[in-house]
Amino acid sequence: MSLSVNDLEELAELYLEKRLKGLPEDLAQCRERIGYDIQEHFMKSDTLSRGVFIGAFAETLESHCIQAADDLLGLMRAFNTFTEAESIRELLYIHVDASAAGLVNILSGEGFGGISSRSSEQKRIANLKTGIKRRVRRKLDLEVMQEIRKDEQADFLKSSEDYLDDRLPLNRRGAFDNDLVDFSQRAQKKKEPLSLVMVDIDHFKNVNDNNGHAIGDEVLIEVAQLLVKRCAHKGKAYRFGGEEFVLLIPAYSVEEAAGLAERIRKDIAASPLSSKNLNITASFGVACLPDQAADSRSLLESADASLYQAKRSGRNRVCSAGE
Repeated sequence: MSLSVNDLEELAELYLEKRLKGLPEDLAQCRERIGYDIQEHFMKSDTLSRGVFIGAFAETLESHCIQAADDLLGLMRAFNTFTEAESIRELLYIHVDASAAGLVNILSGEGFGGISSRSSEQKRIANLKTGIKRRVRRKLDLEVMQEIRKDEQADFLKSSEDYLDDRLPLNRRGAFDNDLVDFSQRAQKKKEPLSLVMVDIDHFKNVNDNNGHAIGDEVLIEVAQLLVKRCAHKGKAYRFGGEEFVLLIPAYSVEEAAGLAERIRKDIAASPLSSKNLNITASFGVACLPDQAADSRSLLESADASLYQAKRSGRNRVCSAGE
């Protein structure tokens, strides 16, 4: 179910209005608790007592505003309306200002020594409000971005059975060819990196020659399973051909992709594979758009060149473009 911008804003205002009504009670509880602490520790200094109240009320205000942000995030999750985050953010800012004004009214009342008339304490409260607004915005923006990224990643990882390799739990070469172009264009449009990792099992011909093709198939399947496990929720794994595989990893720099490749390399080298417990290694070539390539074709060529560099350098290693 989706909402119009106006419907979303109306619901958000109702959420925030309800939460704002609960703020005085939260502050009253804070006042009672802090008042008890002040008496317990015999704080006789009026300035010190007011400072303690301001700090404690600011913590209560921040907790209140963070909860308001959580309410709005829950609302956007319920109706999948993250693209309207800008208007929701403005409503949250208004709520922070209103909540801070309520706090000032209480602090300026009887029993607090007229804090609102003291310029130094006014400035402190203004600074606290600015900091709270900044942290609330950071929380809202970060979680909205994560939700949008999660939706995009889900689309990225979606694949029908028609695109899976006949024998391995991987996408086949045709799916890779399509995705390489599609996701390269998407990365360029969003100005985000896209990393490509090529993987080749070392001396695989010897595995088949010495152990038979059935054992070779077991090795391929187990390597594929390791790739899928390490790639889960990060990117997509494909059968490129023979004993070669390829990974597409969106939003990963070449350094991040090389780090992932190194973890996979260690997994393969440390895991006895097949029913014969063979010790197998693999070589990796890594490249990234746009740092090492301008388009999808040059990205593949750059990763392939890095793979051959790894093989020429002794195999069982990761080589990155630009090294």
